[in-house]
Amino acid sequence: MSWICFSQLLTYFASPFRQIANGKERFDLLATIATVSNLVRVTALVACLLTHAFTIRNVLIIFIAGSAMEWITGYWLVRNKMQIAFSLQTGFRAYGKLLKETLPQAGAAILMAGITRMDWILMGIFSTTIFTAEYSFAYRVLNYHLYRC
Repeated sequence: MSWICFSQLLTYFASPFRQIANGKERFDLLATIATVSNLVRVTALVACLLTHAFTIRNVLIIFIAGSAMEWITGYWLVRNKMQIAFSLQTGFRAYGKLLKETLPQAGAAILMAGITRMDWILMGIFSTTIFTAEYSFAYRVLNYHLYRC
């Protein structure tokens, strides 16, 4: 089980590279990062099937290798193709400035979330829990049917 967690950890560490490529609108690099893991896994799994070496141990190794290749590819593409250098220095002033600039937007988002759920809040205060639960369930069913694609 810990090997599966290690594979997921490598995939988790590769996600910032995908986010950087997406944020910089380098979708060609994003596609490369996203597909390299699957290509490694599919190729290795087919090879295991053809050589009759399909075991749990080999599958774990394949998944770890796929995740590692995704991380390595993401790092290499972001570092070399996008020319983004990584630094271990922390920019607490820049981060503080970012938080200060985004605070009004965060406040607006919190207020909007509260306003959109005001009906549930008022139902919870002035009605019973059963009516509130039925109302929230009906609201979710209605939204599911209205906004499903």
